Amino acid sequence: MIANRELDLDDYLAMFRRRLKLILVPTLAALAAGFLISFGFSPKYTSRSLVLVERQTVPAGYVRPIVTATVRDRMITLQQQVLSRNQLQAMVTRVGLQRKGESVDDVITEIQRNVSIAEADPLGSSSAGPTSRSWDAPGFYISFTADNPREAQQICAEPGRSR
Repeated sequence: MIANRELDLDDYLAMFRRRLKLILVPTLAALAAGFLISFGFSPKYTSRSLVLVERQTVPAGYVRPIVTATVRDRMITLQQQVLSRNQLQAMVTRVGLQRKGESVDDVITEIQRNVSIAEADPLGSSSAGPTSRSWDAPGFYISFTADNPREAQQICAEPGRSR
């Protein structure tokens, strides 16, 4: 039995050597399990496009602006238009995204679920530190995630071609 004494580095190293299997085996098993489980998940590919919005070039003193909605409201309207069934059905047919045994409705639902539209940062991604944010964005990002990289790229590039 060890008397009440202070433990030094040699004592801690001896404890570590005695418990090495207890530490090493679960660690290696967890790493191996994580590596094997990673093969069970299919890779996901995300494509992203920046759609730029031109600002009014004529001074407001000459021509009164006819658009009174905020950029955020216009983005919501645009998102509803882009993700509408009619627009997506035409795109699915044009790009040929329908696979065997899959209906057009299933493809459209999957596209609607995997598309995200976000406002572009007006200050650029390299802005450092907190700054006052202007809500008048230069554009917005359209992102799409799919199992196939070519499909993700085609869907993300398609809105730019149709207009």
